[in-house]
Amino acid sequence: MADYSIQSLQKSLAQQGVQRMRAPSALAINVGKGLARVGLRRHFWSRKDRIPLIAVMGDQEYRFFPYGCLFECVFYCYDCWPNRYDWWENFFSRYRTRTAFFSAKSAASEFSRRRPDMNSFWLPEATDPNEYSPGSNLSERAIHVLELGRRHERIHEQLRPYLKSRSYRHLYEPEKGTLIFPTKRDLVRGLSEAMISICFPSSMTHPERSGDTETVTHRFFESIASRCLIVGHCPGELIELFGYNPGVELSSETCVNEIQELIDGIDKYQPLVDKNYSVLMEKGTWDARARSMLQALDRLYA
Repeated sequence: MADYSIQSLQKSLAQQGVQRMRAPSALAINVGKGLARVGLRRHFWSRKDRIPLIAVMGDQEYRFFPYGCLFECVFYCYDCWPNRYDWWENFFSRYRTRTAFFSAKSAASEFSRRRPDMNSFWLPEATDPNEYSPGSNLSERAIHVLELGRRHERIHEQLRPYLKSRSYRHLYEPEKGTLIFPTKRDLVRGLSEAMISICFPSSMTHPERSGDTETVTHRFFESIASRCLIVGHCPGELIELFGYNPGVELSSETCVNEIQELIDGIDKYQPLVDKNYSVLMEKGTWDARARSMLQALDRLYA
């Protein structure tokens, strides 16, 4: 998850009275890395004066040393994929974790089963709509199709030559790791100018990593905050959260015809993107996630 998204969560928590702890120093990080090399990453002591809430994306424990060793921490876990469940179980054991939030619903369910004494909550990703621009109406936008970040390669390879032949403006990473928008400001402007934002869950684009975990990611929410039309496949988590499917499904067999029909009839999707934007303000913000998180913690630690 991008650092700016984590920063948005931190900001929402701060607005609701959560004190931000000082980031570990460079020395602490180096000590944490040294302990990792000799296998001494674990919870040693529990100070009772505070409970740190830490976002963690896997094997980067040095980033929250020494807090994880000295406090009982609550973790918000991203990228908790099935092929790493055993690693995560070991992680929770080493840090004597009593409460964890998971961005993926299936991961929360799995660890409710694996660790029944640990409180496991689903807390989906979100966005800060104030960080994005809702832009103009779809028919007035200059970018016809945007593929931001991960791609569905089979669909991309069909769309790329077709869109080029029609002189449609199609933006995507020319090479893996090459940013389309080098700055956050460029990203916000680019999303606000895009008619169609192609979004697929990682389970469809990178199943070797994500397995069958179909989870909603920040890309969906920032596209909705920019009033793009989401095209691809909406995860069940997003449909459950919104109460309806906020996107348009795209088939790998007929994607060229489907994209052309969408571009030709883009006006009729304006009510959908407007509705999505309205529902996002209620159900897809980091403010909403922070409230849910603090309500759960109040019940457990009051």
